[in-house]
Amino acid sequence: MASTEETRAIPLTSYETALCVVPPSHLTGDIDRLRALYDKAHGRWPPHANLIYPFVAPEALPQASKLLQSVLSNRREVDPIRLRLDKSDFFAHKRSNTVYLTDSGSDGLKALAQLQHDITDAFGGQSRSSGRLHLTVGQSEADDLAERQFLLEKVGLIPAVEWEVEELVILIRDRSQGLDTASSPMVVWGAVSLSGTPSPNPKALEYLSPSSLPARSETTFQFSPSQDDSEEGKWNAIPKSPAPTGGKLVDSPVTVASYNVLVESLHPPPTERYPLLLQNLLSDAASANILILQEVADDFLSFLLRDKKIRLRYPFATHGPPDQAEIGPLNSLRNIVVLSRWQFRWEWLPFDKRHKGAVVLQLEHLGTFHDSKFLPLVVTGVHLSCGLIDSSIMAKRSQLQTVLKYLSGIYPNNHWVVAGDFNITTSSYTIDTALKRKSISAQGASVLASLDGMLTDAGLLDCYYASRAASSGLGNPQGRLDLGASYEGEEGATYDPTENEHAARIAGQSFHSRPQRYDRILVRGVEFEVLSYNLFGIPSGDESQLASDHWGVRATVKLNGPRSGGLESEKALITVEKAPLNLGGIDGLKGWLKGYLAFPSNEEITQRQEAFELIKELVNRRDANLPAGTRLDLLFEVVPVGSYGFGVWNSSSDMDILVIGQVSPRTFFALMIAKLRRATDSDVVLLRKVKAASGIMLELEVRGVRVDLQYCAATRVVER
Repeated sequence: MASTEETRAIPLTSYETALCVVPPSHLTGDIDRLRALYDKAHGRWPPHANLIYPFVAPEALPQASKLLQSVLSNRREVDPIRLRLDKSDFFAHKRSNTVYLTDSGSDGLKALAQLQHDITDAFGGQSRSSGRLHLTVGQSEADDLAERQFLLEKVGLIPAVEWEVEELVILIRDRSQGLDTASSPMVVWGAVSLSGTPSPNPKALEYLSPSSLPARSETTFQFSPSQDDSEEGKWNAIPKSPAPTGGKLVDSPVTVASYNVLVESLHPPPTERYPLLLQNLLSDAASANILILQEVADDFLSFLLRDKKIRLRYPFATHGPPDQAEIGPLNSLRNIVVLSRWQFRWEWLPFDKRHKGAVVLQLEHLGTFHDSKFLPLVVTGVHLSCGLIDSSIMAKRSQLQTVLKYLSGIYPNNHWVVAGDFNITTSSYTIDTALKRKSISAQGASVLASLDGMLTDAGLLDCYYASRAASSGLGNPQGRLDLGASYEGEEGATYDPTENEHAARIAGQSFHSRPQRYDRILVRGVEFEVLSYNLFGIPSGDESQLASDHWGVRATVKLNGPRSGGLESEKALITVEKAPLNLGGIDGLKGWLKGYLAFPSNEEITQRQEAFELIKELVNRRDANLPAGTRLDLLFEVVPVGSYGFGVWNSSSDMDILVIGQVSPRTFFALMIAKLRRATDSDVVLLRKVKAASGIMLELEVRGVRVDLQYCAATRVVER
């Protein structure tokens, strides 16, 4: 029987303490993932459902604990209380909404409600209540219905959390750090088991502070076909195991693709674009061993992983379908998801900015060997912060530094692939205009220009440039002539408002509406050879609908043989020897070089001479269709420059030709483009018009030879 002191009313008015129910920590992984992003109280409160809050003053806790023990030991309800948090709902407040998980109406909820009533009576029958039992997962703005619905549906995808309540937990606000009330964390003061005895080791103590590790290991999913034809099969989590110590050398080409699938708004999901996205991902141009996707939402991932062809091509994934009962939702609105032909383990590397991070994969059985030790191939997917203002540029730099520091520290000798949407502005026009309009500072522009150098310093090779060096023949992605002005940094664009209506709508009518090469595939490792590179997701001529605001990118790379040393110490050994006698003179050296095809052949020399004469004739050609009196009497000097002009060119060199005339550059190029349009032969093909810092230039192809045609206005030179 309780003493007089124990039964005396204790005011339930203090926000310094709380009496609550805390689910076991091993059941709250999905809840805490979302709370970290959407709940302002994450890190200060454990996942909990308040039974009584406000509770008692801190100095009254010993007395309150004894009273709780008395109430619980006298419970008439002896059956275990099982709670099942299986329903998402929200409270609407004046300035916000609280989105939570609750029990949809189990017997356990009713028993807990009765227990709440009994405890309140024991403390003096005060009527203040914590309301409906709920576990808060996040908040949204009061007037943003789309945000509320988005969060409500995401919380609704959390698998049901069911457990037997064994104890009631008392939390107290920790004031030792000198923080204000809103910032002070709630820590476990104690707990009382439902049998009425103190819990010496409260299970709520299992909740630790958020991990300070730079990356956390995550679960890989694998599609398992059903043994019964009547069922579809399902995606299953692969149990975690120690990293393999052996594997297979990468001896065949590896194809990696990256695609930003575009999320435009919180709600509703853009389901009308899903079939187009799927069509692009299943196209021959996108076929890959590893597919890195950005801006993936719950609804689209569920749609994608239901497709039989996708599951056949990519049986492994970083995330399972959120609509499968036992699989939780994705963290954010825009997520990085990787699909793979091969099994892998992976880590999430968080950035400073919420919702941002990198996916780091280790292919479990595919890699290279270093001093007989197996080193898995490491594939990293990124989606850096967008925007062209100083703060977003600094964020990009910080995010790249985080990725490169982590990879260099954890995987110094592994081969890397880093791919995704880098959101690095490349158009010189956009950058110059942003500077002129003071959208970015000179320092911001300098940092932006340094980002490519960071990647190069880390040993990363851009597959786009490597494929160009290998003469892969990349031109306009849609196979059309680009007769409009193109600025430096716009070639190879993967985000092109001039061609893509989604990108045009997002960019608007501003200096941002220029082509940018945001999406990239980079590799590190001297043995990597880039075999091919292409864009995908570009509609053919008879298609008008676009799936995304980005084009996808794909690269095929190959490792040329094993190595014995590390990447950092890998240097070619040079042995100095005396030259053989047949290299003792100029004639001998020339003969030796000619034998190794270091000099152009006679056919190549003739081909370039003919190309030069053809350009010279075309530049000075008069339009025969115009009356003689209206023809401009213009004379242009045409001279070879660069390696061809100096006579030091080789078979892979372009031709640089300079035209000197009496008209302005704008007039000359307008006349030249008009001539090319009217030309009936196909010996001269206009590839594109480039407007770089050095001036305007036409890229041509003349009988198979690449020609850069430049112009200089110099009247006196021509008159001589």
